[in-house]
Amino acid sequence: MEHRHSIAMLPRTIKFSSPRMLEEEQFYSSSELAFGADSDGDERDDERPPTSKLSVYDSTHDHETTPSLGDSLRRSHRSTGNGMSMSTSTSYKISQQLRSPPRLLYVVVVLTVLLIYCIWRNPKLTHQLPRNSLFGHEQHPVLAPLDDSDLEVAHYEPPPPVPAAESIQAGKNREAAEEAVQTMMNSYVWQLKPVHESLSNMLKTLSKEDLRVRQWLIETRPVSMAGTPVGLASSSSSPRIREGPAMARIGSGPGKYIAGARDKYDDLVREYETGRPSTGCPSMPWARNYTILHNAILQGKKPVKVFQATCPATASCGGIADRSLGLFTSFLYAILTDRAFFIEWDNWPFELLADAVHIDWSQPTDMQTGLARHPKMGVTKSRILLPMIDLPDDYVDAFLIMRIWSHMRDHPFWIRFWTNRGAVFRSFNYGGVSDVLKEKGLVRSSAYACLSEYLFRPKANALRFMVQYTSLFALPSVFSVALQIRTGDQSMEFAKNDHSDAASHRAFFECAEKVSARLARPDQKIVYYLVSDSEALKRAALNQYGDRVILSGLSAAHPEIAAEDLNPVEEKKRVLDGASEALIEGWLLGKTDFQILSTDSGFGKIPVWSAGKEGRTIQMPKTETGIDCSSPDAIASFDKMAASW
Repeated sequence: MEHRHSIAMLPRTIKFSSPRMLEEEQFYSSSELAFGADSDGDERDDERPPTSKLSVYDSTHDHETTPSLGDSLRRSHRSTGNGMSMSTSTSYKISQQLRSPPRLLYVVVVLTVLLIYCIWRNPKLTHQLPRNSLFGHEQHPVLAPLDDSDLEVAHYEPPPPVPAAESIQAGKNREAAEEAVQTMMNSYVWQLKPVHESLSNMLKTLSKEDLRVRQWLIETRPVSMAGTPVGLASSSSSPRIREGPAMARIGSGPGKYIAGARDKYDDLVREYETGRPSTGCPSMPWARNYTILHNAILQGKKPVKVFQATCPATASCGGIADRSLGLFTSFLYAILTDRAFFIEWDNWPFELLADAVHIDWSQPTDMQTGLARHPKMGVTKSRILLPMIDLPDDYVDAFLIMRIWSHMRDHPFWIRFWTNRGAVFRSFNYGGVSDVLKEKGLVRSSAYACLSEYLFRPKANALRFMVQYTSLFALPSVFSVALQIRTGDQSMEFAKNDHSDAASHRAFFECAEKVSARLARPDQKIVYYLVSDSEALKRAALNQYGDRVILSGLSAAHPEIAAEDLNPVEEKKRVLDGASEALIEGWLLGKTDFQILSTDSGFGKIPVWSAGKEGRTIQMPKTETGIDCSSPDAIASFDKMAASW
């Protein structure tokens, strides 16, 4: 989560050993984690788990050495010289023999250990021992007396050996399935879907002038907002990265101001003149220099320095919200440490979900061939995998300040950062880091907006679908409120048991009514854009608020909740479709005029931060807390939103 802390540099002597941190130590090696391990002599080709358990922040040990017997003898000879008497030498040998244990003692120790083991493994013996005995059954419930009068004796039969032919065939089937999945991903495109009938019904109530303005946006925005396919989604190994052409003074434009919100009309006029929609990022003074740096590293003109947002293939990295938090945190520190940036989501590659705008951030290695996508880029063995998953806030702060910022700005050369924690807002509180952020021109309130604006855009089909909704939200005559209601993953995992209704979430709709009464103009049409993980709730809301509620009609499936009875290709396509549609719903949510979000969910917060328009959001808990949505005090700042999830 994104929490705000007023902290400076933490003391370097802090050590952490929480259970969560100990679980993640397996990804580190002591040579990689040592603060002083900056030499190439410690570099390794692989990232295998270490054989010792070390604290994440305590990778060095002081070892005391004991003089050996040979050293003692040599010192004895040096001290006595060559004139040592025979009696002295004999006495010395006898004393050394008395010090060394006899061989018989070793035999006794070994036999004792074997005897103890046999007693411990024999329940009939342990049951006869005293109750407070070391091996008594009171100490070992597994060895407690068993009443076997009613049990039947079952004879162990080893499983029949698997025929070699069946084993070979199973391996071939597995390879064929993997190849089929890879083939599907190489050609994957999210298929454009029709809009929900709730939107079609809403459009029937618009005036002819509103329909004309909306049609102008539908024709221009998919062109001006386009990005460039990269990686798996690109037919070229080195595509020219650029955004779509500006659509300045194309079409009829917004026309004359008639009614509605004047600020929304001014935004449309600006879009008509510049050819691009307004965003929450006023400027990106750091963008040009970073683009040059990134491309120079990929072309081999600069030494390898990489910061890679990573989700290993077999790891659980969460849904879109968790992964996006890790993505933005990683990219921010790529900028801060002057490194090229890649996104490596092995199980659902990000280049299949979004397009690039300024740089090629796709996975640096071809998933099918294993070859580097940027052959001119230098090669390095100086790599490290850094996991920062589900850590408490203090650990996140210390990790970023002490590990990455203080000790890993330049080495290792390739950092694979595996995290689902957000630190964009908090980084503006870190001593030293905040100064660099200011120098580069990054501002706290617009940081997410600028990072997302620089990195990616929706896919072409996603843009065509989204503009059907955003062209409605952008109209000056419309006041749109997004309602993001999270009922829990069980609504998606066990859809048959989903009985959520509008009545049980009445507080959200009542809040939307109060917000609309306070902020909407009398001549504006009020629209509720409902996003929820409960299909039952969506149906109930349409029945009760049909004149205001619109839906996207997209799936509420969680990409990491497996479906039943699907073959590997169908399951992978379901995951990619679910991730694509989750991104689309998030982008749409951020384009509304106001948002009412579930407190315990991050899904709606990242689109709000990426929109860069603070002061337009209220957080609602599941239980009624008496929030007065008609009061400006109910507004949640970006920092408050970050601190609550």
